[in-house]
Amino acid sequence: MVEREQLAKLLENYNKGGSSDPEEASRMGSEALTLIGLIGERRLPYLWASHIEGEAALRLSLDDPDMPDWKKDAIRVQIAVIRNQDDIGTVAPASE
Repeated sequence: MVEREQLAKLLENYNKGGSSDPEEASRMGSEALTLIGLIGERRLPYLWASHIEGEAALRLSLDDPDMPDWKKDAIRVQIAVIRNQDDIGTVAPASE
């Protein structure tokens, strides 16, 4: 049920088509990225490929001295999510 709620929220986010308010647009983009990261590559291969680079690329980005700490922390959490999905393997591959 949690995955269905995540998918519904992501769909709602995309159906809104963004926002002209910069703060709301930023929040929506962050939320979409978070949901794509949580739902994972197996369910959303196209969105995953266009938004999330995979663990190896994420790890490399942690070496960027210009990247703010809050973003590095978000990347560390995303890596943990990827590893958790790999460990539990709860979703079947999807076709697009």
